[in-house]
Amino acid sequence: MVAVAFTTISEDKLLPYKDEKGYNMALSLCRNADKVSSFGGDVVGDICGILSGAGGVSLVLNMHLEGSELNLLVTCLVSSLIAGVTIFCKAIMKSYSIENCGKIAIKTGSYLEFGRKNRKEKTKK
Repeated sequence: MVAVAFTTISEDKLLPYKDEKGYNMALSLCRNADKVSSFGGDVVGDICGILSGAGGVSLVLNMHLEGSELNLLVTCLVSSLIAGVTIFCKAIMKSYSIENCGKIAIKTGSYLEFGRKNRKEKTKK
């Protein structure tokens, strides 16, 4: 969602949010949209895919099913369900991200600025 939002946003679309918290960070991320898109879309997306697949395998293994045919059937069903939900949600979130890229950018910038302030305070102590 963040990757698509920063891929589609321009600096002009951020101007209405100039007075909001997170604007400076959002502007910086907008100027580095290629890096944000690569990290958000590829790295985070791949990690989420791996974790959801591992969760599905763990779920099937913990069912302790009798018989290899039933185990194969349940494994296929769980894998298909995970893939279907992932693809469906990605499709919905892409259109949402394109329509609301400004709000997503400001919210992301706000979260990152908050995290940066907390890190600075901890290092001072």
